[in-house]
Amino acid sequence: MLPSLALLGVIFTGSQIRLFSHT
Repeated sequence: MLPSLALLGVIFTGSQIRLFSHT
């Protein structure tokens, strides 16, 4: 697996959590 995929997943998850927390 490419490290980029993992990084993308972390960023995606962080963005979602941030959006949920912003509510």
